[in-house]
Amino acid sequence: MTRISSDAYMEHILLAVKKIGRKRAAHVTGVVQHAEREKEVLVQEQEQIRAQKVQERLEQEQLE
Repeated sequence: MTRISSDAYMEHILLAVKKIGRKRAAHVTGVVQHAEREKEVLVQEQEQIRAQKVQERLEQEQLE
């Protein structure tokens, strides 16, 4: 291989690595965002359950 073809080959490899890196970064970002959304949903569900228990307790106290 001559110097020019070697440089072109290396440039091709670097471009491919950059492309793979961008795809990987986008995938990781998507996974993190999904986990954050799931965590928010879980927190909301827990708050609803807590509020429902408080409401049931208040209703039970009113009956006594």
